[in-house]
Amino acid sequence: MQTRDPLRYNGFMKDTVKEIVRILAAENVPMPVQELAERTGFTPRYIRQILKESASENKAEGFSMESSFRKDVRLVIHDSSAFSAALTGSDASEEMKKEVLYDLLNRNDYVRIEDLADRFYVSRTAMDRLIKAVKEDLARFSLELKSRPKYGIMVEGTEKNKRLCYAHALTDSMEDTYSEQKMQALLYDVLNQNDYQISDLNFNNLVYHLLITVKRVKENRFIMEPIVLQQSYPQQEKIARELIRQISEIFHVEIPDEEINYVLLHLLGKEVITENSELDDEVMELTQKILMRIREVKGIDLTGRFDLTVNLALHLQPMLIRLKYHIPQENPLFEQVRREMTLAYDLALIAGDVIREVCGFVVNNQECSYLAMHFSLELSNLESESRNRQQKDKRYLLVCSTGRGTARIMQYRLVHEFGLNAENIDFGSSMTLRDKDLSGYRCIFSTVVIPFETAIPVIRINPTLDSASTERIRDFLKKETEDPAELFDDEHIISGVQFSSRSEILKDIAQRAGRYFESTELLYDNLIRREEMSPTEIGNECALPHPFDCLPSETVLMVYILNKPVRWENDKVRFVFFVSTSPDDPGRLSIIDGITKIACDRRLLKRLENNPCTEELRACINS
Repeated sequence: MQTRDPLRYNGFMKDTVKEIVRILAAENVPMPVQELAERTGFTPRYIRQILKESASENKAEGFSMESSFRKDVRLVIHDSSAFSAALTGSDASEEMKKEVLYDLLNRNDYVRIEDLADRFYVSRTAMDRLIKAVKEDLARFSLELKSRPKYGIMVEGTEKNKRLCYAHALTDSMEDTYSEQKMQALLYDVLNQNDYQISDLNFNNLVYHLLITVKRVKENRFIMEPIVLQQSYPQQEKIARELIRQISEIFHVEIPDEEINYVLLHLLGKEVITENSELDDEVMELTQKILMRIREVKGIDLTGRFDLTVNLALHLQPMLIRLKYHIPQENPLFEQVRREMTLAYDLALIAGDVIREVCGFVVNNQECSYLAMHFSLELSNLESESRNRQQKDKRYLLVCSTGRGTARIMQYRLVHEFGLNAENIDFGSSMTLRDKDLSGYRCIFSTVVIPFETAIPVIRINPTLDSASTERIRDFLKKETEDPAELFDDEHIISGVQFSSRSEILKDIAQRAGRYFESTELLYDNLIRREEMSPTEIGNECALPHPFDCLPSETVLMVYILNKPVRWENDKVRFVFFVSTSPDDPGRLSIIDGITKIACDRRLLKRLENNPCTEELRACINS
């Protein structure tokens, strides 16, 4: 059996220490080593080793884990700020899964699961769980974990797919800094000499793939299966050949010509297509089909947005090559995009449907998240333009008793501090106010008491616009804008309830909100379809379920606060926000933004949990 020191391997010890510390901190009492072993899935021997080996580093990070033989482990915090900083970081089980994946990809033979468990100092049960997760990762790269009785398990698939999976497992774990720097310099020079542009993210990604190629070739692991390209790419082939030549020379390895097309594929999928480049007519046609489908399904018209059309087409051209030749592209912002850009991510899923129908390629969630970033930017532009249009239609009357000069100063501050338009602020006096037609105004900002009732609100302010005045103005302008919470009533905030499953919650949503749709059954089917495309859990024990391609007669919002969390897909969920907006609702984007803001903020979630009512929801949205 292979041996290694598990405590000094790609920083895994540090992540394991964090897992143990979180358990001790949560329980707030000393715990036996055996119980810690059972909770983490490691062996008691491994726990004792970790306590010993991590002691000096733990002290530097503001804490220690004290124990003696046969005694409980106790967490002692010496520096609370340093301890809090040290406690943040990656999940140990995720890191362990990548370590196992790396181990299996480096083997040419079978290995028994029991031997893997011993090697990684975990129980057989814990290793079985890890193997299940590893199988899911392998499947993403068209690889299988072959099992043979009495022999064990082994990764089966093409060398190309193994390398792609290898890069996925080790992107953060390259330890040979010197080789990495040499490869970076080499790649930079070759790309620069050929005026070939790729992004910084793709540059680093390509460095990893080239280093993996060197490592695998040195181990006599070659790409044996032919990589057939459907057309010629003279520029990329020239660069690939030059890269192979220089890598062979600098790294003292003989790389066969069969590897050229593998490097060429990476170059094609990572190229930055600039606005000066020639865009393929088929890509432009596909872009228009995507935008028309979005208009049809979501009622959002992006078809005339020139910048979006061009940028989307520029992104699609190399993306389609990646999809055609199964070159994965991971987005480091994937979780943030899925969590914070919910509507944009839905538009990306629609784009993925169109690409599948037109090109026959399945667009994975990582690629969808890149598309979502383009849509998110354009949705922000749309919302800004909508606010500006609404602002132009809003007129205000300023009544000031201290003269026109002071009124001009106040007008200037209203424009620059509150975003009002100067041409929409008229001046008046209390003497002429009674006979003035106020139907075109939203409110009166007045430094004096108006001695009679008016048809529009009067906001009393000080001529110097002191803090109390600015607060009153700000409160009025917030209430004047579309308030998402106004769409709720207390019966749409459902707290203190319990469900046993995600499907049970979705059925309840469909029953309550079905009257806003063509039918309850259609809504439920649409909710299920959206979950199948990509689960709507976004972290913080929150989920934002919504229909994929059916629209309500009017905007509907509901909040569920569960007594106990329910397993959604990967995470447990206690807060469920159902959001479905009407295409005729001018405030639809701000509604989704407001709900997403609450779902991403633990402090706001706690407030809503403690006081589940419309008033608190409004306060959370406007905070």
